[in-house]
Amino acid sequence: MAVSRGYHFYQNPGPTNIPDRVLRAMDRGAIDFTAAQFKAIAEECFAGLKRVFKTDQTILSYTASGHGAWEAALVNLFSPGDKVLVVESGYFSLNWGMRAEAFGLEVETLPNDWRSAVSAAKLESRLREDREHALKAVLVVHNETSTGVLNDIAALRRAIDAAKHPALFLVDVISSLGSMDFRMDEWGVDVVVAGSQKGLMLPTGMAFTAVSTRAIAACAEAKLPRVYWDWRRLLGEASQAYWNGTAPVHFFYGLQEALRMIEEEGLDNIFARHHRLAEATRRAVRVWRQNDGPELFAVDWPNSGDVEFSHHRSINAGERVESRVAGWTFWPWAP
Repeated sequence: MAVSRGYHFYQNPGPTNIPDRVLRAMDRGAIDFTAAQFKAIAEECFAGLKRVFKTDQTILSYTASGHGAWEAALVNLFSPGDKVLVVESGYFSLNWGMRAEAFGLEVETLPNDWRSAVSAAKLESRLREDREHALKAVLVVHNETSTGVLNDIAALRRAIDAAKHPALFLVDVISSLGSMDFRMDEWGVDVVVAGSQKGLMLPTGMAFTAVSTRAIAACAEAKLPRVYWDWRRLLGEASQAYWNGTAPVHFFYGLQEALRMIEEEGLDNIFARHHRLAEATRRAVRVWRQNDGPELFAVDWPNSGDVEFSHHRSINAGERVESRVAGWTFWPWAP
């Protein structure tokens, strides 16, 4: 019989390792998710999430992985035949587009080298060409897990504005939220897609969409079918503590503790710590490369993330080189 000793330290792009404080917070009995005690916990969590998202807009949540939040954004905003522009940055950007196609949307991809961030000028040029405003939205991954490329969301917002295009701006922050700077309101993002299992230090299984007033207005006109993901149902109770189905009480226990940990350290301190550790790893890999080792995949720092970065080739089949500190993740990952 195998005997397990010590602490299992899982090294993978996600889920990240869960801090003991979060695990202990989740190790308690269930409570009535319709009662005042749970409502108070949920409202504390949503208030804390707003500080992490840096928004005063509405945040909605689901029992799902980040892929569920992708789907929630699509079905609440669009009608069959609508056209969207996917900004290519790696596997996950294209996978979001594949889901849109499955719902009957017309998907155009703004092609881009997977090793570099997308050019804001290139996006602006494409939007200027769309004089009929056929493109209903621009979909972007902030920090691409598969490539380590970091897209400049503020610059892409400026490109949309410069083109005077009314497209909604949708951003996936699944691997960046709480780990590197993101500012929903300041950067004019209409829908933010997020998950629990990376910077928020929780198990996989809780997903979020932060939605602007423009997005809520678009939801009222959208014709794609939705029930579980329906923002209208979630907003109908006039409280963000409302849940569509049985609320995942234990996730909220963990989220409450994770947000307290984030606020104790401070977001700016977290970002600085990540940058310091990421830069140390980048420098180490560059030296390693001089001895016929792997090279960083994202080639145009600063357009590579501080929480995820890939190396260009594997050392041996299935072997990865990774580093994790205090529940946060930094990895050169061979895709």
